[in-house]
Amino acid sequence: MKIRNIITAAITAATLTSAAFAETTSHKLHVYKYWATAFVSGDSGNWCSAYTNKRDGGSLSINSNGNSVRVQVFTPNGNWRDSSSSLTFQIDNRRRWTTPDARYFKNSIFTPNLKTQVLEELAYGNNIHLFNWRGEFVESYSLAGSKAAMDALLDCVNKLGHRTAS
Repeated sequence: MKIRNIITAAITAATLTSAAFAETTSHKLHVYKYWATAFVSGDSGNWCSAYTNKRDGGSLSINSNGNSVRVQVFTPNGNWRDSSSSLTFQIDNRRRWTTPDARYFKNSIFTPNLKTQVLEELAYGNNIHLFNWRGEFVESYSLAGSKAAMDALLDCVNKLGHRTAS
C-alpha cells in the first residue's frame, strides 16, 4: 500500500526539529473539503504539511520533512497548558490512541512518531476526537478530505529530495 510504505519510512526517522516555530513561507498545493496540503519553507528547512483549520482558529496538521512525521494541534484557548506529556485521540469509534511523548509549546501540542495504522485511520476516517491527559474531551476535527490531503502530502514528501532551499 502506497501510504503505508511512505509513512513507515518517515516514521522510522527522528522527529521534526523546532521548524514549526521559525519564520516560514508556504505554498498551498492542494485543497479538498476541509483539508489542504502545503509546501513550507523556513529557517529550519523545508517540509510538507496536510492540515485542517477550525473557525475558532484551531488547527490540526500532519507535517513531514521526508525523514519524520509529526502531528501538531493548535488551540487558541490554550487547552493543553495544564496537560502532562500525553495526548489521546480517537478516530471515529475505533480504539483510542495515546502518545506519551507529546511536547507542548504555548497553545500547541506536538506528537511525533505516530504508528502507521493511526495515520491510515486519519486518511480513511470521518472524525478525530482529541482528549487531554485526564481523558477529558477537548475537541474534534472533520477528516473529510484527509485522504486526498494525505496523498498530496506523500507526493510533496517524495518531491522534497528534488527541491533546494532558497
